[in-house]
Amino acid sequence: MQVTIKMHEGFDLDHFAAKSSTDNFGGVNANGMKDGMINGMKDGMKDGVSENQDRIIRLIIENNKITIPQMAQLSGLNVRTVQREIKALIDKNIVTRKGGRKIGTWEVIED
Repeated sequence: MQVTIKMHEGFDLDHFAAKSSTDNFGGVNANGMKDGMINGMKDGMKDGVSENQDRIIRLIIENNKITIPQMAQLSGLNVRTVQREIKALIDKNIVTRKGGRKIGTWEVIED
């Protein structure tokens, strides 16, 4: 699997790189820090899904009748963040809502 990470315009990951391979911070090689940052971002962005979105998907899989307030409570996110992440998941065709607000269910769309 290939992971593509879009950075904010003007973000310079090389800013975090060491000037030489011997530079280190607190005993940690700076190039290792850069590699760790890249790997951490890739892990959190697999398949274009953020860590928060991944949490929400897992909650939906466990209980497709879960409410947004329940998702917020169980994930440790605030309600507005869950709403925003749900919208992103719907826009990416990863999650859909079947039925109405009160008796509807969530569905994770399988490819």
